[in-house]
Amino acid sequence: MPLPTEPNPEELTQEKNLWELYRSSNALPKSTQTAWLKYSIITVLTAYAIGTATIEGWGYKGIITSVRGWASDGLSFSSQVIGFVLAGFTIFATMNTSTFTITLARHREPKTTLPFIKYIYLSFMRVFALYVGFIGFCLIIRLLGEPNGVASFAIGTLPSAWHDTTKQIISRMGFVVLGSWFWFIVIDLYSFMFNVYHTVMSSVRWELERKPEQAGPSSQPQEEPHLSSPEPPQPSMPSHTDAPSQGKLNNLLAQLIKRIKRTSS
Repeated sequence: MPLPTEPNPEELTQEKNLWELYRSSNALPKSTQTAWLKYSIITVLTAYAIGTATIEGWGYKGIITSVRGWASDGLSFSSQVIGFVLAGFTIFATMNTSTFTITLARHREPKTTLPFIKYIYLSFMRVFALYVGFIGFCLIIRLLGEPNGVASFAIGTLPSAWHDTTKQIISRMGFVVLGSWFWFIVIDLYSFMFNVYHTVMSSVRWELERKPEQAGPSSQPQEEPHLSSPEPPQPSMPSHTDAPSQGKLNNLLAQLIKRIKRTSS
């Protein structure tokens, strides 16, 4: 069955919050290389957390210190980067022409059946969601995990025999989750930057192929303006050069999605 090509306005605005956008972005295919890199990071951090738990002298106190330090650094890093990311996304959104955006909305990505415009923007929104979630996680650690803080008080209410075991489990789980998430947002930043660049370049290429006669300065000499009153302008007739051929359009969209798939995380 052929996919519908006309845009569905309700489909473009069906998500009501950032969490729903993140859930919708899970339908996007993931990069194999990026997935293997993330799994490797999780494996290394998990092996370290479990391995050091069995070594005498490698107690949870050092792990807790590392987690608190990472939470502080992560909060500072992510807060600064998300401002840069928002500024870059704003520039990207304003540079895209309305004709290019509508063209993306009128065609669907075959595997996900999402409009191309939504496919591209969901890949960006996923990065925003991961950064916002990471900032929230770091804030929770900073607020609850301080010495003699809420977490220490909650653990203190447990039987004394469970104190060390509980601290070991919580501290090492926080070590793996926070460390992995920190690496993930750095990897996602790389993907975001490339996707913005390639989408903007695709927009420029589309405009050049849409109006090739306007791609550069004309080589014909310009006539001198007449002093007499000019004739009223005649309405321009639509030309076949106002839009690229379907083959060129399909090729451009395929290349754009292919690049995004390679870097999507």
